[in-house]
Amino acid sequence: MPRRRMAIIGGGRLGRTLGFLLCRTGQRIGPVVTRSRRTALAAVRFIGAGGAESRISPAVLQSEILLIATPDERIRGVAGRLARAAGEHGLRGRVVLHTSGVRTSADLAPLRKAGAAVGSLHPLQTFPGTKPASARGVWFAFEGDAAAVPVAQRIVGKLGGKLFRLFAGRKANYHAAATVASPLLLAVAEMAGRMMARSTGRPRDAARALSPLMRQTLDYWASLGAGKAWTGPLVRGDVATIRSHWRELRRYPPAYRRAYRALAELSIHLLARPDLRRALRRVWAGR
Repeated sequence: MPRRRMAIIGGGRLGRTLGFLLCRTGQRIGPVVTRSRRTALAAVRFIGAGGAESRISPAVLQSEILLIATPDERIRGVAGRLARAAGEHGLRGRVVLHTSGVRTSADLAPLRKAGAAVGSLHPLQTFPGTKPASARGVWFAFEGDAAAVPVAQRIVGKLGGKLFRLFAGRKANYHAAATVASPLLLAVAEMAGRMMARSTGRPRDAARALSPLMRQTLDYWASLGAGKAWTGPLVRGDVATIRSHWRELRRYPPAYRRAYRALAELSIHLLARPDLRRALRRVWAGR
């Protein structure tokens, strides 16, 4: 079976990173389209293949797979322009995927009407903009037409990733979960790092010391479940220790205290220590 050519629309961090990784697997990269030829050329250099375009050309419409990796707010506009450019010839036999974590395949409705199979394919991973070694083991979330599933599976398979399908209408819920797990988790890590640095006087040592603890906690959570992985003063009912933390947190901006309290109360809610609620209310009140 001949390799299917992929056009990439959008040359930002995610589009060019996926293009680079797919190129290394042998995926044929065709047109790479951005808003200017300069940025398209930069994306092609990063990917290592493809032809730089600043408009929707016939070569884009003739590609068997179209990957839209633009900012979320531009997806619908791109879909409309592609459908209009296809005109009466339509896009039958094409598969169009966008890479938004929160927008759904509904944004590609004009392309579905033009005959394409459409879907959203989002990697559950962060990409800092450098060339990664691989995407092996990364989970990719798919939502969309059944006819687009085989292509999504092939793309993810080439990358060494794993595909899972989302319930219709739950895309925002999926993305909220990912946001808690990554960028918001980083805020918690940075809070802990800055607090630890006050005890050591060495910020870099604080991060190095805390990261193995965080990794091990997450490993235990994944392998044993939250109940068995949960340790610390809340598990023991050690209100005196929590009170000492609360007093110490007065040295920091108010957001630190609010975060600590919210996380402690969330822990009790999720991990079944309701008997501590009354005691913690006294701690928060300074008693």
